[in-house]
Amino acid sequence: MNYASALNGWMKRLRLLDDSLVGDEMTTGFDAQFLQHQDHLVDKLSRRTARDQAEHILVWRRHFDECRQIDTLPADFKSAFNALFAASEMTRAELARESGVSVSSIRVWLDLAGLPVSCSVPAIGQLEKALQVPEGTLFNRLPGRRYTRHERTEKESGSLQTAWGKKRTEERKTLGAYALPLSGVIHEQWLNLIDFKTDGYRDGGAKQNTWRVKPASETGCRIMKAMVLSSGAICPTAAANWTGISSYLGFLCLKSPGKGLATEDVHTLAWLVYFPHVMDYVRWLTARAGGKVHNGIPKFLDDVKCMLRPQTGFLWSRPEIAETLPGPVLVLILERDYPQLNRRQQADRWRELCAATHLKIRDKVKAIKGRERIWKARDPKEPISNILSSPAPLRAILKFIHDIESNPPLLVHHRSYVVWLRDVVFLKMIVSNPLRVSQFAVMRYLLVSDNYLGR
Repeated sequence: MNYASALNGWMKRLRLLDDSLVGDEMTTGFDAQFLQHQDHLVDKLSRRTARDQAEHILVWRRHFDECRQIDTLPADFKSAFNALFAASEMTRAELARESGVSVSSIRVWLDLAGLPVSCSVPAIGQLEKALQVPEGTLFNRLPGRRYTRHERTEKESGSLQTAWGKKRTEERKTLGAYALPLSGVIHEQWLNLIDFKTDGYRDGGAKQNTWRVKPASETGCRIMKAMVLSSGAICPTAAANWTGISSYLGFLCLKSPGKGLATEDVHTLAWLVYFPHVMDYVRWLTARAGGKVHNGIPKFLDDVKCMLRPQTGFLWSRPEIAETLPGPVLVLILERDYPQLNRRQQADRWRELCAATHLKIRDKVKAIKGRERIWKARDPKEPISNILSSPAPLRAILKFIHDIESNPPLLVHHRSYVVWLRDVVFLKMIVSNPLRVSQFAVMRYLLVSDNYLGR
């Protein structure tokens, strides 16, 4: 009954009667009519009912396509075209002269992976006339828009993993998600750090050591807790720094190969002043990478070094943060007499430790950058290696764009449809505008005065 209701709604909107013949609304004009019909359903019905009726119309379309296949040719376009071409006993040049279709197009449709695009529809009719078959014999075998939802299955997701991704997946099975979550005391410290680093008027503040802030509406990346200021503004640099620091603090909690510390004892940035643990973490990172020093290692050390730098470092300027370390560790790091010192002496002792650790890390970074070869932990070309290795990479991208454009989700699946529109626009801009990544990152659909896409 639901299928009959959906078909009645389709016919009523198109003003068709029970004895009306099926026309191009189910063939060449289906995509345009179906898009208008979805708009009509969304306006008149609830979203769920509109979705169901739209999917029922697609079922009717599939039944109609099946009824049209009344010959004995193969069901797909390429196989049927090859069968007709072989039976015609014409050469490709002769078929091109008879039909007016270029030899290159005929070769692609016969031998290569390509199929006719929408602008080639007239050429299909010319081929049918030249091959002396009924109109629609080849055209009806072209794959129509599938209107499927863009969902990646677990199987597909696994097969698309890079070598680095597979290695991390196996590692997570043994280590789990070890990075320290941002909460409690360390979240308060992190907010203070962001306020400190984004204040260009602080003592020692300069362009090169001040983090930039932007409104959430102008942020081109996924917003994470570690980049959100107490004011609600966004600092992407903060999230990049937190990635390495949270991994280090999580490493301290691991029983093996970490230090086996209690989680509640590591919720403080003060652990960054303890040079032995910092270097043990660096050794572990190197071992994970197969003995190679990757970019993440000097990046982490540079971040720690900046926080310890005398006069301008966040930890150097916050002696009170030492009190967040566990008592035994505090005595171990800052010596036994630390609890008996007055506040000023304790602050001086803390700053001496920060300065000493800063020098050690600075020398270590110089040694790594001067002696070691810096490797990339992952190969950025691996995910697209099949495209880069092809004789015509741009053709592969154009085919990918055509495949995506030919497979829109239903309009009533609003979020999927909007994502599909975004992907189509983005992919087409890649092949038409050689822009930088940062320029793509700030593009958005919001109706504001500096909307790049709106221009």
